Amino acid sequence: MKIKLLCILLLFIAQLGYSQIIKGKVTSNNYPAIDVEIINATTKTIAVSDSQGEFTITAKNNDEILFISKNHESKKLVMNPLLFTNNELVVDLVLKAEQLKEVKITNMASIKLGQADWEQQKLDDYDVQKNAVKPNVQGVYMGGIPNGMNFVRIAGMVANLFKKDKDPQKKEKELLDFKTFTDQNCKSNYFTQTLGLKVEEVELFKEYCTADPLASQIVSENNKLRLMDFLFEKSISFKKL
Repeated sequence: MKIKLLCILLLFIAQLGYSQIIKGKVTSNNYPAIDVEIINATTKTIAVSDSQGEFTITAKNNDEILFISKNHESKKLVMNPLLFTNNELVVDLVLKAEQLKEVKITNMASIKLGQADWEQQKLDDYDVQKNAVKPNVQGVYMGGIPNGMNFVRIAGMVANLFKKDKDPQKKEKELLDFKTFTDQNCKSNYFTQTLGLKVEEVELFKEYCTADPLASQIVSENNKLRLMDFLFEKSISFKKL
């Protein structure tokens, strides 16, 4: 049997000593690699893999064969009989790193980092599974309700609801408090002497400025210099009313 295999190998080597048509297939992760350029660097001949990853090219023993693809790492082989399986040259290419970033995973729910609802749901599911397999001692209270509700979690959810209701009001109060911010950063005579407003116009002018969306932004930035520029520009338009 060994003599027979040796004879076949020697015969194959002898055949490779002369140029012949080589049949092969290019794969990547067990999938056909399409449009891969197979270049015989020795004879300067080129072939391209088809939709099944298959190709044919003329080559002989010790010819250098290059496999080049825009989506895969390049590969070089030196022709020899040991590369063949069932008289076919099968080559596996590695996907390039930038292509791996673009691989999409299907049949899986979309997950975003910091997506608290999804993460909490998984933790709840895990608690249920863990409690389901926890051994129960007959007649002994284990300190919980089997597959029961997480009352601590429910209490936290209720607290968050009230917190969410209050937050917008708090934010709105801070953003609308432009007049207080102005009084803290401007002297009382600033409006009459610097901006040239009448005493009876000052409060109306503050209301006029507060109506501008830019006012809340200035308050949030706590920018006194920008406040002065803003008041000066608004005073010009206010006098034109």
